[in-house]
Amino acid sequence: MLYCCDKCQHTADTMQINLASGICPACGERYKGEFAGYTVRDFHIIGELARGANGAVYVAQQPLLRRDVALKLILQEHLDDQEHLEQFFAEARAVARVTHPNIVQALAAGVDENGICYFAMELVEGETLEKKLDDFGALDFAEALHIGARISEALAYAWRRVKLVHGDIKPANILMTASGEPKLADLGQAHFGNDTTEIDSLMATPLYVPPELVRGEYEKIGAKTDIYSFGAMLYELFVGEPPLFSLDMEEVLQMQLSEKPQSLKSRLGFFDERLSDFVDRMLAKNPDVRPDNWYEVAEFLRKIELNTKNQKL
Repeated sequence: MLYCCDKCQHTADTMQINLASGICPACGERYKGEFAGYTVRDFHIIGELARGANGAVYVAQQPLLRRDVALKLILQEHLDDQEHLEQFFAEARAVARVTHPNIVQALAAGVDENGICYFAMELVEGETLEKKLDDFGALDFAEALHIGARISEALAYAWRRVKLVHGDIKPANILMTASGEPKLADLGQAHFGNDTTEIDSLMATPLYVPPELVRGEYEKIGAKTDIYSFGAMLYELFVGEPPLFSLDMEEVLQMQLSEKPQSLKSRLGFFDERLSDFVDRMLAKNPDVRPDNWYEVAEFLRKIELNTKNQKL
């Protein structure tokens, strides 16, 4: 993998970087992140890739295996926060319980001898779906459908396997490989259908949150809440923006409660009517109107994808 220096933008192959220093060979500055140059267990940290509420993600290397990994470390300010620690390792357990080609895979997790909490995952050498949308806008119909079909299949598998509820489906949590395959990431808010822990809050993203969660009806969290978020994301792939959009997030939350999005077929003109109607169902305010489960979603999108391919032959 090529890692880019945050200071001078010089790119270097991770296999050729001096792992012990975390220093850019071009400008002599330390790579981004307070853990650059550190070693956690057998992971030699190069530099920071991203940062979220629960931790920072670094590119790291396992020299013996000669492979790069994405290494998530809990932020220093959260080390004494038991709730953050539990959520950090809950994500690791969630990822470890599902093995699917369209879900980022867990490799290892634990606490090293210095008390650093870590979670190693496969490193996806690509960009987020969010960045792709920011750069290019609405996707080609076939590409958008491919991404939706693969992610719905992954979620159907995860539901069948462990009744997994992701909790925050959005383009920022979809990683795109160099070959164009999507991988679902960031299971930091995931929980399981047989988990009896009472949920009294959820850090959902306003542009994709279903109305029942805006109302605080957390007992309704399940496959249908994820299906709503997925429907909003799928809509965005075809249009270039979410179905209900405003720069004011409080306004977006009110829109989620009462405003019906314009259908894809009326917004885009010529559009597959069956798919437009199905997305409308996923975005229904009433959960009872939405598809019953992930199998229905995955099967529907697979058939539309197959029909689209056959029409091109």
